[in-house]
Amino acid sequence: MLGEVDGDGDGCISLETLMNQVAGPACEPELRETFDIFDTDHDGKITAEELMAFYKEKLGDERCTLEDCRLMIASVDKNGDGFVCFDDFSRMMEMQG
Repeated sequence: MLGEVDGDGDGCISLETLMNQVAGPACEPELRETFDIFDTDHDGKITAEELMAFYKEKLGDERCTLEDCRLMIASVDKNGDGFVCFDDFSRMMEMQG
């Protein structure tokens, strides 16, 4: 799956691309359902650790590091709190749509 969406072949995809692949364009209930796939502890935020677990467990990507995931989170995290909240996620998905 990773190879299909890794446009430049560098072994990495952006958080936006990943979430768009998982969700596609959606309404709020579908966005919430997709958000919950990543937010495994259901605390209302996607952390770098949760994102890394998704890459490793769901995509089988062992090359993804915690630092890679922190950088992906930072690219979406508008207020700099270190995680992606549902508002960040929704905004990102709207921009991708």
